[in-house]
Amino acid sequence: MRELHALLPAARHRKRPLFAAGLLLAALTLWIGVWAGAVWVNSLGLKVLLATLSGVATGILFVLGHDACHGAFTGNARFDSFAARLAFLPALHSATAWDWGHNRMHHSWTNLRTKDPGYAPLTLAEWRALHPLGKLLRRIYFTLPGMGFYYLIEVWWRSLTWLNANARGQLRSPRAFFGEIAGFVGFLATQIAIITYFGAWRSSGDWRIAAEIGLCVIWPFVLWNWVMAFVTIQHHTHPRVVWFYDEKRWSVFQSQVGGTVHLKLPRLLEMTFAHIFEHTAHHVDKRIPLYGLAPVQRALEVHFADAVIVQVGSLTHLRDVLRSCRLYDYDAQTWHDFDGRQTG
Repeated sequence: MRELHALLPAARHRKRPLFAAGLLLAALTLWIGVWAGAVWVNSLGLKVLLATLSGVATGILFVLGHDACHGAFTGNARFDSFAARLAFLPALHSATAWDWGHNRMHHSWTNLRTKDPGYAPLTLAEWRALHPLGKLLRRIYFTLPGMGFYYLIEVWWRSLTWLNANARGQLRSPRAFFGEIAGFVGFLATQIAIITYFGAWRSSGDWRIAAEIGLCVIWPFVLWNWVMAFVTIQHHTHPRVVWFYDEKRWSVFQSQVGGTVHLKLPRLLEMTFAHIFEHTAHHVDKRIPLYGLAPVQRALEVHFADAVIVQVGSLTHLRDVLRSCRLYDYDAQTWHDFDGRQTG
């Protein structure tokens, strides 16, 4: 990787702390504004719209927190640590668990089935061995409306929240992890209290209060998981992406340069989500701040044009990925559907 880094722009690690802090403040203001609006408006249509926007705002905040958790946001370790925990709060993500699962495992062992806790595909034999309910759940995961449950269940719950003793033992601070979990409980309790005492439907009966909680707390979180799945599935699932089971066959270059996808989306959407779609650059050097990814991505696509995967994003492409990249043959390194037919 040292030779690869030598080809990249020398100023890629330059931090802009005031700019970064301004981004965080703007994202926090947006989330508070749309969430509070969802609670206080009486119109069902406006409530649904603002609650939906709060789910999107949760995703924007999370991207900034992701950068801060890498220590790449402002360059100030204490501020970045605080910013990560604050930005992760609406998404109910532990910065301590994310540091282990994402920073240390996913980034260090990208696309290695035995260590990467991301979207490692099942083999045909593993698929056939699943209980019928497990198969049904997997089929739901590989649909446009159901893919959010893939992230919610397999990644957020099983890999980042409900950690077993072995996983907790690998955390930098188990105490901090449990403190963050307690923080989530307090955050949710605060949201419910605000709705109960200040919500527009508070005097309309218990069922309306419950509906308001569902609309302003549960729906944004479910939507956020869909947004997260939309982004992360496409970063590491593609007919050209190669996964490994044997560490001896795995290589850093293949996983970080050839195993990640630059998803090209409309400029406004790329800017909204802080350039996280320029994902090859982020994997090649996770110390690059989000506002410095674009020139590094361009440099990679010039120097390694045959290796870097560039994909124009669309719902058609995403649907095709969900249909064709369901199972994987780790020996032949080919993608298959649920019937075992090779698709890529």
